[in-house]
Amino acid sequence: MCWKNLKFSLFVVAQFLSLIISCQAFSLDEQTDSKSKLSKEFRKHKGMLLTIDSLLESYKAETQSVATPIKALFYSYTQSDTLHNDFRDLAVAKIFTAAANSKISLINCNECMSYQSYVENDEFIIKKGIPEDKRLKEVLLENKTKYYAKVHVNEAGREMSLIFTVYDFDNKEVVFSKEYKADIQVIKEHTLFFSAEGSVIVLNGQKDRPASLFGAQFALGQFLRNVGGFGVHVSSFLDGKGNFLVSGGLYFAPNFNLIFNTPWKWGSIEGILKTGATISVEHSNNLHIGAGGKLKLGSLFYISTEARFFINLKKSEQKVEKDMLDFGSNVPVAFIIGVGIDVN
Repeated sequence: MCWKNLKFSLFVVAQFLSLIISCQAFSLDEQTDSKSKLSKEFRKHKGMLLTIDSLLESYKAETQSVATPIKALFYSYTQSDTLHNDFRDLAVAKIFTAAANSKISLINCNECMSYQSYVENDEFIIKKGIPEDKRLKEVLLENKTKYYAKVHVNEAGREMSLIFTVYDFDNKEVVFSKEYKADIQVIKEHTLFFSAEGSVIVLNGQKDRPASLFGAQFALGQFLRNVGGFGVHVSSFLDGKGNFLVSGGLYFAPNFNLIFNTPWKWGSIEGILKTGATISVEHSNNLHIGAGGKLKLGSLFYISTEARFFINLKKSEQKVEKDMLDFGSNVPVAFIIGVGIDVN
């Protein structure tokens, strides 16, 4: 009886420590919220620049069909309001580099990209660029071309588009116009992760034995970029009568939103794959294989479910009466439902 009470006391202490860890992790998340946002913004920024590279590769391939090479004045660059101002200069530099290796090259025009002031219809105007009138014709003549180009970059949800249009000033016509679209590439750093959850395990139990227990599960490992988490897991389930299950082994949680490049603002869906060993009361040793899923709400909280199958390493015709799980049944299985946090 004393040993059973000791085990139950240890279990209570473990749960208390788990709660403290959860609270500390949440506090740490609040303290580093600003840094985390900057990191995420950087990765998003980098992902967009990689997407621009992909769009410009399509542009270069498209211009190969142009019969005669064109040199066009880079008249204007515009972008959607959702894009950061710092993105502008980097995107313009990439556009110039790509155009230099295509059949429609661009001529730099500082006057076109800076703010100008002028009077129009007795009204004083300050506007970026130069008007499409006499002054534009003068700039085109100075650069010995009659073509000018406009580029617009737009971000809409998880998609980015680039519209490249070239005009013939003399003939007042469009000589080239094309829109390129692609999903924004997701960038995720390699980082460690830690998961902690409170769980309920529902067992395929023997007669007159408890069918469910409360416990905790933990996982620790490496977050693989664009894949998910891989590491080790430990779980412990116990009731007030001294009945327990302790498991440990390998853990893999593929993030389907990262794998299929479909980011959601409110969260994500992950798979759960576990394998390892389980020890139950009276030291009945078993291998286990688990499969399930996680619904992540934001970047911290999640809800999980798992089906876990057991293989008894010590098969016997006589049942171990104190074992909660009927390992002699055709399908020795347990179902686990949990709520927890991910910290990475």
